[in-house]
Amino acid sequence: MKHYVSFETAKKLEAAGFERPKIEVGQYWYTDSGRTYIVCAIVGSETHVKWIGAAGYLDFVFKNTNDWIYAPTATDLLEQLPDEYILSKNGNEWFCGCLDIWPDGLDGYDPKFTNEDAAEAVAEAFLSQSQ
Repeated sequence: MKHYVSFETAKKLEAAGFERPKIEVGQYWYTDSGRTYIVCAIVGSETHVKWIGAAGYLDFVFKNTNDWIYAPTATDLLEQLPDEYILSKNGNEWFCGCLDIWPDGLDGYDPKFTNEDAAEAVAEAFLSQSQ
């Protein structure tokens, strides 16, 4: 399991209006061609990254990151959903859904969105809200 959404899902999230954050150390980003980078350091106007490829990791320095696509984590996405949404796991499946809470207690949990990857499950919930 990775901790961020796939390139295809990141593009859908961007098109749906998921807000692009300021670039910070530890974040995952894609180039418009789908290469995955993790931000390792920011020094002045230079962004130092590691390319995550099939053959391993390579270090790069970029000055222009305007065309990058953010790869949010499950936490990033949950923070953008209403408070009723929760993420849970059962076996190898992640579930994201709406928790119905009434004044007299818990009424139910509707885990509509499932995936083997937590970020993808929450992304499905976010995308359903943006339609």
